[in-house]
Amino acid sequence: MNVNKSDEIVLCYKCKDPMVLKRGKYGMFWGCTNYPKCNGIIDARGVRNKLKQLEMVNIDYNKLYENGEIARIICECSVNDERFKRLIQKYRDYMECLEDNNVCYKILEYLHKKGRYIDISIVTYAIYLSRGELGTNFSFWINNSNYKSDYYERSIQNVIINNWSNSLFNELNLTYLDKEFFIGSYSEGGGKVDILALDTSDNTEMLIEVKGPKSRAKNAWGQLSSYIKIYQKFNNKNVKSMIIARGYPWGIYEDIFALVGYVIEDNKIVFIPWKI
Repeated sequence: MNVNKSDEIVLCYKCKDPMVLKRGKYGMFWGCTNYPKCNGIIDARGVRNKLKQLEMVNIDYNKLYENGEIARIICECSVNDERFKRLIQKYRDYMECLEDNNVCYKILEYLHKKGRYIDISIVTYAIYLSRGELGTNFSFWINNSNYKSDYYERSIQNVIINNWSNSLFNELNLTYLDKEFFIGSYSEGGGKVDILALDTSDNTEMLIEVKGPKSRAKNAWGQLSSYIKIYQKFNNKNVKSMIIARGYPWGIYEDIFALVGYVIEDNKIVFIPWKI
């Protein structure tokens, strides 16, 4: 069975629940929203998935506690879960809640069921910030496979560049210089870096490698390592580097790499400063 229109409502032929257009290994397909209880699937190769333009949501991570964002999320979770409500009554301050694994998992489970991926990124960041473990230990929640999206690397790159002046990157004292910037030479080795920026705090250029939602951050490690060597060879000066990838960029990296993650929910994207 084939479906040609991507804007029509498609019902599952097995359970009659609505189906959603997805991208699989072999192309587009309609999958039942009742999965895994129902495994209904319809071939949709040839159907174009119309994605909305990405919109950047800015979060002031330095003021998560001051602006009450974490307290609001915890309060909402407790109101909707009596067991969770009783669990946190013994805590006077939500900072203590974030230091308790049982409470943290309750919060994240609730948000996961509601599909609130951006709030999960905020809470996950706050958990490890409150524990003093930022950059050393991370939960699987932030990298859950359900958070993958059909947006491409170019979409991530464009939303960063187009919103630079009002983004996390501007707050990091970075000035945008160029994109797809070629470093080195064709005869002696070189390559194109996704974004070239300038750290105005010390007037040092930064090479930024962006990875799409389906790519792994560790794939950028080798690229950036070689780009740094090429840059230093041809420019005879130091350069900084940054990896931007979905969720938390798992892996062991040299200290020279700054790490920024992102989470996409519908057509909204937030960036997370894991290591800067």
